[in-house]
Amino acid sequence: MRCTLFFVAFCFVGRVSAIEVKSPHERENTYKASISEEKAIAKPCESFNEFKATYEKLLSEGDLSLNEQTAARLALRVSRGCDGASNRFFKAYEMMKKTGVTLSKAVEVGLEFSAMDDDRLKNFNEVFSRMYLKNTFDFDFMTAYKVSFQLSRDYEGKAADVREDFIKLVRFCTKSDKVGLPLKQCAELSLKLVEHTPKFPGGLYNSFEKFYNFLRSDKRMGISVIETMNLVPQIFAYGPKAPENFQKSMEYSLTSNKITIDHVNAMNLALRLARQSMAQIGAEDLDDVAAKK
Repeated sequence: MRCTLFFVAFCFVGRVSAIEVKSPHERENTYKASISEEKAIAKPCESFNEFKATYEKLLSEGDLSLNEQTAARLALRVSRGCDGASNRFFKAYEMMKKTGVTLSKAVEVGLEFSAMDDDRLKNFNEVFSRMYLKNTFDFDFMTAYKVSFQLSRDYEGKAADVREDFIKLVRFCTKSDKVGLPLKQCAELSLKLVEHTPKFPGGLYNSFEKFYNFLRSDKRMGISVIETMNLVPQIFAYGPKAPENFQKSMEYSLTSNKITIDHVNAMNLALRLARQSMAQIGAEDLDDVAAKK
């Protein structure tokens, strides 16, 4: 006998909460804000299609062995993710199943990605598969999962740029003839750097490789590999002109006879000019602030 789907009724049960009295002006502002927010996030969804596709596939998933009521509740949660939610859920779920994690964890990850967009799921699947399933990099499961999830959930900007930057950076960082740092350390440094990928149209890897080679090949820099890898994100935080301004400043300071400056102050000047590669409206120069005291 088929189960009656009681769960739908629960969606319409609400709790009575204390009423907050607001002035007419406050009510108008609240109304305008809610309308503005609704317009910003609202989009049409084929919620029934997402529910039906998820529900029927869950019932046929032998490993889960769900009854109709449980499958329907889970399908309803998936359908909140709007169009494509069912497909995203099962792609993430199947990916996790391959790793041998518990089914409950696989379902949890599937639900996370059902609520995101397709690009974020693609980021997760591609990065995770290269880091763990395909053994492109020798990551342990937890590190691969944490990094892949962070790259897919927390990034801003174009997903493909972030994904490709990260993979290229880790590969570059682990090459013995280039950097040769431990894998986990390379992943951590690469994550710091790709936070700034959205500032670089088309990704930052090419700019990174050029700038890294300048820092390491010019003996006047006098900094180690790890110091270089920690310095780069600090400069790239100020956009695509920052590494260029830093390099030009260093070359000018160390080669021109029009300025007399030691190496330490040459580095400080280059860093200051790198930070000024993005206009900061209203920001005061640090020297001006000190002079006022």
